[in-house]
Amino acid sequence: MKKPCPLCMSLRARFVRWLGITLGVMEPKKEKPVEQTGFTQDQIAAIIGQKELELIALRMQLGAAMKRIEELGPKADKTGLEVVK
Repeated sequence: MKKPCPLCMSLRARFVRWLGITLGVMEPKKEKPVEQTGFTQDQIAAIIGQKELELIALRMQLGAAMKRIEELGPKADKTGLEVVK
């Protein structure tokens, strides 16, 4: 038997839920109230930008460390460190 598409499955689930509620064998889903974080869109964008800058700085540090490991060459193998690529 062929698998139904996700849209068909979603519609079927909504229909079964509606039918169960209508017949009285199921209770309506209680939706949780959305909690407000207190941040504006601009503040959220600023936080995301700050985190992206931190990520770029960490990538630069990683690149410098990898370059240093490559410069050390065989000496790094004696310390037991393994270069993962």
